[in-house]
Amino acid sequence: MFLMDHIELDPLRIVVGDKVLPITPEAVRCVLGLPIGGDDLPLVDKKDKCKLQLELRSLVEKILNFKDICAKTSRNYSSIKSSDTPRWVAEFIASGGFLDGKQVAKFSDDTRLKFFFICLFNGFLLTTSQALVSGLDYFYAKDMSSIGKYDWCKAAVDATRRSVESWKAQCAKGVKTPLIQGCPAFVMVSISAFDVLFSLCIIFQYYCMASVYSCSIYNVAFHSSLFLFNIFSFVHAYAVQ
Repeated sequence: MFLMDHIELDPLRIVVGDKVLPITPEAVRCVLGLPIGGDDLPLVDKKDKCKLQLELRSLVEKILNFKDICAKTSRNYSSIKSSDTPRWVAEFIASGGFLDGKQVAKFSDDTRLKFFFICLFNGFLLTTSQALVSGLDYFYAKDMSSIGKYDWCKAAVDATRRSVESWKAQCAKGVKTPLIQGCPAFVMVSISAFDVLFSLCIIFQYYCMASVYSCSIYNVAFHSSLFLFNIFSFVHAYAVQ
């Protein structure tokens, strides 16, 4: 909340005392390591978003015994709207169908990868105030071959701008705890909070830059460590200036 209160618009930047950190695609590239350059994310209208949500739910029902998994996780299947896909379902599929260390469902590598990116968009790059997967999350992960052509650094900046505008509007209305949406990871200052997020981010970076399945998980893990070290060095250098 502190940082959100210290983000200024036009130009978008974080201002704390005499310190100014611009929020630009280049800054996002430097901090998060996302691929820069490429096409803008395509716009999707409300009607199409609803259709995409229904399509995603239909896919989930096709590849997963949804009702059975709800029972095994003590969740009420009938309370979930027919058009909704909870985030925990996407996480369950991306994880390979494991519950309490035991695999109770199996999915193809392509399916797991698709739902990994759905989780990445939903919980990291394009967050919302709901614990549900949006039609946009599914849309951007639907065609895996198109992920690498988008400018994710600009997308993060645009999402941050929308989040800040919403935050300020809520504050102006007297809301005591406004919702943080968009790409909040960029404006966080706690390095410990970034540990998992950066690991996800480097995998995302390598997927966009490399041919599908061309880099092994060992290479990703190795370069993730180097990437994290560089990020921590950057944050520390800025903090002590």
